[in-house]
Amino acid sequence: MKISKIKRLIALGLAITMIASIMPMNLFGISKVFAEGTNLTQEDATNKDKIKDITWTIGSDTESGVFYTLKGKDEINYISSTGTGFSIPENVSFNSIKSVGVDLSFSIVNYDVRKISQGDYLEFDAPKGMEFASAPAEIKTAVGNYVIGTFSLENNNQKLRLTFGNAVDPLNYITGIAGEFSLEMQVSDVTKFGEANKVLLLNGVGNNTTTIELAFPAATSDIKGVTKTGKENTDINGASWEVSVGTDPQSAGASLAGVTVTDTFDAQDMY
Repeated sequence: MKISKIKRLIALGLAITMIASIMPMNLFGISKVFAEGTNLTQEDATNKDKIKDITWTIGSDTESGVFYTLKGKDEINYISSTGTGFSIPENVSFNSIKSVGVDLSFSIVNYDVRKISQGDYLEFDAPKGMEFASAPAEIKTAVGNYVIGTFSLENNNQKLRLTFGNAVDPLNYITGIAGEFSLEMQVSDVTKFGEANKVLLLNGVGNNTTTIELAFPAATSDIKGVTKTGKENTDINGASWEVSVGTDPQSAGASLAGVTVTDTFDAQDMY
């Protein structure tokens, strides 16, 4: 009888060992998936050491990382620093600009000294008069498909949040964690821009205190080009007319505030 009990205990122990061996090592930390971590944007005593885990780089050895794109075109146009900041060329029409942005890359220290946790996050603010165009794609490790970071738009696209995933969990023993993405923004309200049409694209990130100021070309005040089209409207037994003002490409970006358009009908326009 005693031998039988011992055999059963041994068998039970082996079964538990086998089950444990096929479980992911971080299974017992699964609650972290649902818990929001520390906001690393707020530099306080809680996350001071965590911020040091991340090294940030702006641009690359060959590019400044500051760029703009134009409507209807796929090219990314990089801008060189003028020494005091960055400026979009004056020959670029303000209204032709689709988006502006900054390329960022980061690396995270190895698991044996890592303090950053899954769920910890950073937030980037869009400048006044701008909003984030979209959230970058999720970043994963090349091996194992672990999530390094996910992105989400917050506060009506005024904030971009980067939340670190399970790749940073020390129990996954992952080294060489790194990623890259772009802060891409578009104009939402030019009247909120700063002096000389300047915006602060980046005001430091983590331990990198670099600030990036970008100057837009001035929006023209000249209004050129008027078109008028008409078509029969049987619903009113008459005609519908459409008048467009400022159709000349040189007027792109010009404000129509306070503009009065007068249209005089002649005999040929009347029924």
